[in-house]
Amino acid sequence: MTAASFPAAQTPDLEKVLGDDASCAQQLCSVWTAADIHPHYPASSETVSELLRSGAGFDASPDHLTQWAAKGIVGEIRPRGDGYAWGPRNILAAAVHCNAWRRFIPMDARHMHRLSAAELAEAQAIAAGAGTAFTDIDQFDCGQMVQMVERCEDPQIRHMLAIGLRAKLRKLGVINQ
Repeated sequence: MTAASFPAAQTPDLEKVLGDDASCAQQLCSVWTAADIHPHYPASSETVSELLRSGAGFDASPDHLTQWAAKGIVGEIRPRGDGYAWGPRNILAAAVHCNAWRRFIPMDARHMHRLSAAELAEAQAIAAGAGTAFTDIDQFDCGQMVQMVERCEDPQIRHMLAIGLRAKLRKLGVINQ
């Protein structure tokens, strides 16, 4: 079986999920204020990245945003120059995506209450320059770690193992988050 044999994921109708542009713009007012940026639409990918970082504590680089736009994750969006023209619904969709995928700026006070003990320990280790909280990570290869995640029935331990696997992949340069 190949990945191509799976049915394509259906992109949700973002207007039904998030509301119209005016509603989305209203929901983003506090984020623009927190970022100390004057609201303007369409916004560039660089502006949206700074807005999400400063205004909401999310880690979404212009490169990530460009990838999400190209994949349709943030809804239909018009290309503009080297990037995209971000409307309110696209920006709110990016914020929802960041939240769902836990793309928080490390140690950002706005999201600390959402971190599990394992995530907090990992964030503290990264902030301290240790790289990871998992001191024995080099004793396992990625295949072994995937098997441990797959076979673990305890959701809390599985979550911790997934954080360890993410740390291993980050250390190997496979992922950057």
